[in-house]
Amino acid sequence: MSSIQDRLFLITQLVKVTEKEARYLTRTANRLNELNINLSWVESLDNNDLHIDVLIDYPIRQYTPPIFAIAKETGIQL
Repeated sequence: MSSIQDRLFLITQLVKVTEKEARYLTRTANRLNELNINLSWVESLDNNDLHIDVLIDYPIRQYTPPIFAIAKETGIQL
């Protein structure tokens, strides 16, 4: 592949991964909005893996740069 083809491929992959991450982020945000988060919910975090997973998943998806996802999907090591 030429340099231009390589760049186009990476840009295309970045767009695909970004779109997918945006969908996942929206789904996670919707799940958080549907939960009745109160003191009891927060206290249950020690014993509820589902709550922990949703809570951890949201900021990771929100702030992790998409480039890491592209590297993973394309086999590129950073």
